[in-house]
Amino acid sequence: MRFTRLFLILGIFYFFPIFSQAPEIGEASYYSDKFAGSKTASGEKYDPKKFTAAHRTYPFHTILKVTNLANGKFVYVRVNDKGPHKKTRIIDISRIAAEKIDLIQMGVAKVKVEYVKEGVAGKDPEQIEVAKKDLPIKKEIPSKKEDDFSLEDDDLEDEEEDELEPELTPPTKKDIPETKTIPTKKLEPLTKKTILSKTTPYYDYEGKPQNPTGIGLQLGAFRNESFAKKTATRLMLQGFSKVVIEPYEEVKPTLYRVILWGFETEEDALNTGKKLEPLGYTVYFIYKFP
Repeated sequence: MRFTRLFLILGIFYFFPIFSQAPEIGEASYYSDKFAGSKTASGEKYDPKKFTAAHRTYPFHTILKVTNLANGKFVYVRVNDKGPHKKTRIIDISRIAAEKIDLIQMGVAKVKVEYVKEGVAGKDPEQIEVAKKDLPIKKEIPSKKEDDFSLEDDDLEDEEEDELEPELTPPTKKDIPETKTIPTKKLEPLTKKTILSKTTPYYDYEGKPQNPTGIGLQLGAFRNESFAKKTATRLMLQGFSKVVIEPYEEVKPTLYRVILWGFETEEDALNTGKKLEPLGYTVYFIYKFP
């Protein structure tokens, strides 16, 4: 008789393995793409587009909630594999599940794993449906008697808000301080300003001396020479072959101006400036080279 009972107990443990439904906290990772199509411990093939996972103790097809503790995002997965192989991790999830909780960028993250319910073989959890069932149970509002005045749900919410928020009285005219109107000052536009160039050295983005002539268009001025060279290089790559840098030493520290040159008229230069505005060159000046 004792042997029979022992056999039954062992049989129950064999067919229904014991597992804890208490939340687990530990590291999680996700399946590499190279495992796509490989057979899992349950016999199913791993599909990166399905919400599945590998866990050591939960039975196959158990639905688990995995929460990324770094950002609070969570996903529901179905266990169809045994793992992870690394002892430092508590769960491996599929690629689509990892994307849902931003695990792809992190690679490995600290998560909380919670038991939700028993699932069905081959059927992955519908994220919205499971989330509804996983929500905490709301307390039922006692039904009102027929004699009571009935309120709609919206009215109940408004009533609760009225109880929480103090009743505010609108301010009187005396409470509002008088504001003095400040006259607006007309600002001069920074564009379309003509600058007469002085005899200062000019060079290109590589530092080679240049001799610009005609009308120029300044597109930027930088305290850092390397920024000026980067801007000049970018303009060259955008198809502008005549680009120079002018060190303006009348101010301290020196300003490094980036100028397009070779325009015949100021109108041509301004039209080019307007075309460059979508690229971020919103302030420009006209130059006249000697």
